Amino acid sequence: MKKIIFILTLLLTFNYLFAFEGILFHSPGCPHCANVLNSGIIQKIENTYNISIQTVSVTENQENYNLYVHYLKTYHAPEGIPILFLNCSGNISYLRGDTPIINHLEETVKNCSTYGITTSHSDGGITNPYNNITIPLILSAALIDSFNPCAFAVMIFLLSYLTRMSNKKRILIVGLTYIFAVYVTYYLAGLGIFKSIQSFTQITSIIYNIAAIIAIFAGAVNVKDFLFYDKGFSLRIPKSKKEIISKWAKKATIPSAIILGILVSMFELPCTGGIYLAILSLLAKSAINGYFYLAIYNLVFVFPLFVILSLTYSGTKLKTLNKWKESNKNWMKLISGLFMLLLGIGMILGMI
Repeated sequence: MKKIIFILTLLLTFNYLFAFEGILFHSPGCPHCANVLNSGIIQKIENTYNISIQTVSVTENQENYNLYVHYLKTYHAPEGIPILFLNCSGNISYLRGDTPIINHLEETVKNCSTYGITTSHSDGGITNPYNNITIPLILSAALIDSFNPCAFAVMIFLLSYLTRMSNKKRILIVGLTYIFAVYVTYYLAGLGIFKSIQSFTQITSIIYNIAAIIAIFAGAVNVKDFLFYDKGFSLRIPKSKKEIISKWAKKATIPSAIILGILVSMFELPCTGGIYLAILSLLAKSAINGYFYLAIYNLVFVFPLFVILSLTYSGTKLKTLNKWKESNKNWMKLISGLFMLLLGIGMILGMI
């Protein structure tokens, strides 16, 4: 019963990843902007529906103007203020002009909470939504993806051979080399998949839905592992590959660390592939800079490896780290499983 209650609590928490938000671009010298700001509609919506709408003056500084231009280009909006961009569970649309904002904002918020933004108006009010992937979603996915027993186990396994040498400098250099190899391999693999999905424009939606189904399947398997560990099918590094990993880890040299990083990045895809493929499909379908988001994702992905290396370098015993990993691996599977389920379902329903 406690496990079930914990799962329900996490489901409610993950819901905030797809929250409704807004940003209003205006200028102090614009009479139409003043109409919106003085109408009280922004305050009413924030107080009534408990959402946040940020107001940004495009003439205040260059940074604000650049942000305004970025939104126009990303979401194919015409120039002009006031303009209010809306994020309804990852679907982005905009209201442009004082009359559309004042008259349609509350209606849009209500539709979002019930159906999502799907209405379009000829008066320049609401445009067709674009699927969007947000920074909070990227960071959350990468962080959850990074906390997987597969990556932790290999890192601890490698460090167990390095610590026998009693050479802290060597531990640091070989450990950083391994992490760098994992980062580069994972980034390049993701970039290749990302560009491939983009190139097949006619079947992007099909690939997107396949990625969603894979995420749901992987998520269900991970939740199963939490409830019924070591029973039935599980997602883990194949046993046939563990001997290869062991061979290169025992060498504990810089070249072997590079090879190990490449091999582990490929072998651990059963553990991490569900989230990564879903995020890559979202990136390919969104009008954003996928290279930048991929770089951020993979930095977060390898961050826990830096933490493990730092703890080992500072003197923390590997037995302590391994004990922590073993006692928490089921919870890692649960959190990643629930996230993948919600991510896949959100993709299928068009929520993100």
